[in-house]
Amino acid sequence: MRLAVDEGARQLTGAQAIADVDCRVLADAPFPGPAAIAAAGRSLEPLRDALARDPVTTDLAAMLARPAQRELDLVAGRLLGLSRAEVERRRRAMVDRVEARLAHAAATRHRIGALER
Repeated sequence: MRLAVDEGARQLTGAQAIADVDCRVLADAPFPGPAAIAAAGRSLEPLRDALARDPVTTDLAAMLARPAQRELDLVAGRLLGLSRAEVERRRRAMVDRVEARLAHAAATRHRIGALER
């Protein structure tokens, strides 16, 4: 779900921050039905507890590498009918998008710095 929102937000103009997600992106985000979530409840509880204890950073790759986060993404993927390979592909794509945004930001700062000199 989070992966779909990030991907959808990037398709708006490519310039908006994730906080600028419009209602269309959220409305299009896949979300499992209540019965599916209830059925997965037992497998979600230990993940919630583990994630609550994990430190939070801005390093997306490190955050996604946490075992409980990977398992949560896989559980959500199963609830949405996605294969493990598809979930992993989407996780990698999200990291690639973030790394590309960071590289673009660094290049922009470098160009601005060169102009100011």
